Amino acid sequence: MQGTGINIGIGGIYRATEDLNIGLSLTSPTLMRNRETALSTISITPNGDAVETNFTTINTSPNEFNYRMTSPLRANVGGAYFLPNRIGVINAEVEYVGYGRMGIKNKEFTAWTTEQQSAINQVYNDAINLKIGGEVRLGPARLRAGFNKLGNPLEVNDGVDRSLSILTAGAGLRFKRFFADFAVNSVKTQYSLTPYELVNVTDFSSVLIDSRKTTLSLSLGTFF
Repeated sequence: MQGTGINIGIGGIYRATEDLNIGLSLTSPTLMRNRETALSTISITPNGDAVETNFTTINTSPNEFNYRMTSPLRANVGGAYFLPNRIGVINAEVEYVGYGRMGIKNKEFTAWTTEQQSAINQVYNDAINLKIGGEVRLGPARLRAGFNKLGNPLEVNDGVDRSLSILTAGAGLRFKRFFADFAVNSVKTQYSLTPYELVNVTDFSSVLIDSRKTTLSLSLGTFF
């Protein structure tokens, strides 16, 4: 597979006050041109004297498929507030991602293009991501915490909350020649599992699973 793409990103930061910065950014959809080349090989195993051949494999001709893709538009607005005496910072961010406006196209196969675009419109929806966090410095000590809410990009009304809730916290010590850091990361989401399906939808059901994954990490290091 080979491909090329191009997009444009613009942004800026406005210093509203001595302690408050506001930032804006916009990333255009990435316009991509892709080419996929498929090769296949057929193996032959003669059965007795039924087939006589002096070769056992056949290589098919390469099949190339060209198409164009458009990734989601992204828009972001955020702010950072510096605490008195610069002992820390609190920041918040809101991001829009236009998943529902993705695209795929092949000029030669209009029916395929229509089918794929229809599937994108039916499955994906625009999403909003929220982020908030902060860090405080108390002498050599560092304390931080953050929350990230990633919106559900799927247009599925089945009662399953597929958004991601990510909670992080950490504490550390930083000296001239040594540092230590401890962090906790917790990810929460939901998904459904259907072990099997039958013709009549009333004859089978799905399981709603609440998933939570927690990661602990400890880092030690020294400066040279």
